[in-house]
Amino acid sequence: MIITLKMIKKSSLIFILFFFLLGIAECVLPEPSLAIINISIAGPPGQGPFVHNGNILTFRGTAPPHATLISAHLADRQNHSIRDVSKGLKITPHTGNIHGSIFVGSFREAVLVHLNILVQDTADNKPIKGTSNTLTVDNRSPEIQIINPQNHTYFKKAPIIIHGTTADNLSGIAHVGISVDNGCTYHTVDSFRDGQWQYAFTPTSLATAYTIKVKSTDICGLETVSDKLTIHYIANPPSVKKNKRTNDQMTVDYAYCNENKSPDDDGICTYRVTNLKKSRFQPTDLFTLKEEMAIIVKGYGGNTVTIKIMVPSTGKIIFEMADYIPVNKEKMWRWKVSATGIFQAALFVDEIKKDNVYFKIIQ
Repeated sequence: MIITLKMIKKSSLIFILFFFLLGIAECVLPEPSLAIINISIAGPPGQGPFVHNGNILTFRGTAPPHATLISAHLADRQNHSIRDVSKGLKITPHTGNIHGSIFVGSFREAVLVHLNILVQDTADNKPIKGTSNTLTVDNRSPEIQIINPQNHTYFKKAPIIIHGTTADNLSGIAHVGISVDNGCTYHTVDSFRDGQWQYAFTPTSLATAYTIKVKSTDICGLETVSDKLTIHYIANPPSVKKNKRTNDQMTVDYAYCNENKSPDDDGICTYRVTNLKKSRFQPTDLFTLKEEMAIIVKGYGGNTVTIKIMVPSTGKIIFEMADYIPVNKEKMWRWKVSATGIFQAALFVDEIKKDNVYFKIIQ
């Protein structure tokens, strides 16, 4: 076989051209990047970047096609491991899709958490690390309270405006609901802005006591229910038994006004306390500055009662007390005065004057 010089030159050119093209291919088609991409961690829908103890976390991401999972841990802001979540993660073979979810019992007082994941690429036995986004942990329930009206207030007109406040300094408030049936059903309040909520309640039944509760829910789903508020809707004020009175005005020589009163009477009675432990009282209308005084209210249970101590000649109020008295109960207030003279103790129910007595303080 005869090989000519021309043939050798032609073969050399072919080899040179082959290696040149191979070099171009290496420049245009580099090795695939081995990295975990789009790795993310998320809490329940609607919570945004916030989570709390007991949430179910979901994971998404992409690894090299032939990767296998080595480890996956939740970590805090100092990158300290909180929990191994590798059992809740899976990598789909050949596609490298990372997916899964896991129930988290406790974040161990962490404020910020993220996911650290480590996989192994079986093609070249190379470990690959990835870090997810960060979630904020909010384990504090919102604060909520009813400001107005006061407990056991009576109303003759509707609607009744109920107002209060609520706050959650971290994740924020998502919803405020109000119940007028002691928490059986809740309705959205009429307005909520800058931590202030309001609801206009229109009662449907007369002579009825309504138990109000308010529930605040933060963005994490944590709830707080307020203390209950009892309000009364009445067509007319409660009927009360009235005692006979002589003259409602004081005479100059000071008429004796307690002569028909005793512990068994309805209404307000003024007594001198002689022995608190044995509950012994002596009816009187004359006191000294050294004595401890008491007012007994009987016969007005089931109402909010207000007592006003006034100067009869001027109407000036020098002391005022108010409290709700349970049904079939009585109330005793104790106090001391620092001035001498003639005074009037007036009783009000639903802002309506019901009873009064007069007494005298001497040195």
